[in-house]
Amino acid sequence: MAAALCLRHPDTPAIGSCARCGASYCGACSVAALAAERVYCSPECRDVDARTGTTLGVDDRALAAGYNRPIGLGWKLFLRSIPVVAGHVWPVAVAMALVLWLGGSSALEAIGESQMSGLLVLANWMLFAYGAALTGVVLTQAHTGFDSGNPYLWALRRFIPWAVTWGVVSIIVLSGMLLFFIPGIVLGTRLFWADEFALVLSRSPGRAIRQSWELTRGHGWQIFGFQFVVGFVEYLVLIPVVILTVLVHQGALSTGFSENPLVQTVESTVLILLAFLAYGAAHAPELTYFYGLRATQTGTANEGEDS
Repeated sequence: MAAALCLRHPDTPAIGSCARCGASYCGACSVAALAAERVYCSPECRDVDARTGTTLGVDDRALAAGYNRPIGLGWKLFLRSIPVVAGHVWPVAVAMALVLWLGGSSALEAIGESQMSGLLVLANWMLFAYGAALTGVVLTQAHTGFDSGNPYLWALRRFIPWAVTWGVVSIIVLSGMLLFFIPGIVLGTRLFWADEFALVLSRSPGRAIRQSWELTRGHGWQIFGFQFVVGFVEYLVLIPVVILTVLVHQGALSTGFSENPLVQTVESTVLILLAFLAYGAAHAPELTYFYGLRATQTGTANEGEDS
């Protein structure tokens, strides 16, 4: 029996069948959905199955509304997504709490503090970054209606491109700040959504940066104002939470209650979980604005994705 051939490239052997239409596709045509285990023959099939792409930028009023009301709709998205976000990130919070406990326990001395302390710090930062990526994936699923799948696998699969994109953008913006300050602000607004392109839309770091630059053209002042308002409100919310957390922690220390390893782990888990939720509260308006802005521009629905 002859091997199946790609529908669009009849001379190329197929590697699979589209999750939506069943057409055979080759490696050059394959497009992954937000769920890592579902693969399509084209961006069009992926987007139709996800119920977002073919209408994005045409008549999807639900997403387009995010352009005019990103903060209000973003925080509504966050509030209704708290259970699902917390349900996904709590294992990461527990893992971080265990790493923190190990860093301050006698077990570290037995292993060799000089050899392990740096690795534990790195492990905690990696876990926190992964938790932030996972939070972004879960919120995007909730907002866009992308085909649901395993967000842990997707966040893991896109973690390195997302982290590289974030790192490159940070270096670019910091360089602009150090040189003349104002260029740093401009770069920060124009590259604001590069990480979203890399994490959710499967762009390579370079392409993610280019597409964020293109998407934000002509919207710099609006994005700057958006960042300022979100950041200001965030601080108003976070400062009382931090003060309350410190007071609770100091009270536990004064009673000796927090010396119990189990109590330490639970306390750390709760604080880390709150940190992930705080990140989600800030990120939700960002992604509603992102998809709202894309929905107001033509040609975004039929762009090819990196496979």
